[in-house]
Amino acid sequence: MRRRNFLKTVAGAGAAGLAAPSAPAAGTLKKGISIWCFPAKTPVREAMKKAKQTGFDGLELAFAEKGEVGFESTPDQMRTLVQEARSMGIEISGLATGDLWTYPLSSADPKEVERGKAIIRKMLELAEGLSVDAILIVPALVGRGTSPQMTVRYETAWQRSTDAIRELLPVAQQHQVVMGVENVWNRFLLSPLEMRSYVDQFGSPWVRAYLDIGNVLRFGYAQDWILTLGPRIKRVHVKDFNMGKDAFVNLLEGDLDWPAAIAALRQVGFQGYLTAELSPHRAAPDLLLWNTSKALDYIVAM
Repeated sequence: MRRRNFLKTVAGAGAAGLAAPSAPAAGTLKKGISIWCFPAKTPVREAMKKAKQTGFDGLELAFAEKGEVGFESTPDQMRTLVQEARSMGIEISGLATGDLWTYPLSSADPKEVERGKAIIRKMLELAEGLSVDAILIVPALVGRGTSPQMTVRYETAWQRSTDAIRELLPVAQQHQVVMGVENVWNRFLLSPLEMRSYVDQFGSPWVRAYLDIGNVLRFGYAQDWILTLGPRIKRVHVKDFNMGKDAFVNLLEGDLDWPAAIAALRQVGFQGYLTAELSPHRAAPDLLLWNTSKALDYIVAM
């Protein structure tokens, strides 16, 4: 069956008995899904249940100021979530946030920077309660996606965000949680060499890379980023990108060289979750979960 046809029909694979390749043994690469792959405001417990039903090993949660995991949440509530997840047979695998796009550490407004740091402090606290050893942070904002407007100069963004993250190192150490710097479309850390230098400047085990291998395809190659960052990689987000359409697409439907990327991850000794971060289908939200789960079966078996 051709790859594209497989992905179109895989949502019904469980009922039809369609077999995917056997995944590697536990302790190598595992299948994760971001809560952002679910419709907005999906309750965490519902997402955990559906993630388990569709074959994922772990669910990455997201912090939002007034969300279910937010400023009003407590570590005890997070520990309860962990217990419920374990009873379902799934793991809470990570904690991300989109709020640092609103409160960037590189902002010229000191109030925005302080709010950004407060978000990270709270995430570190909640991550410890979730038994999660890393959080995702967007370190700075030079610009937004394809917007021609510059928010702040590159060098200024580097320095301001460096100062803020350095201030948070004792908090990360206190909670024993890594701050994972992600490469996103923020016009910042545009090459693996820059990201490596950015992480290395801290000289700390509490700052590492949260690598999104789909985000690099417009201006680089996943395997190159992986080999350059090597042991600095703490977490991996996966998505695919169609260069001709200039758009993100389902896993295995774009131009990412998956065999090369997986070989590179194995070469640098990465073990852990490949966490899918994609947009849900509007008409059939569960379709993305089934498609992604089966695609990841093929990917982790490469």
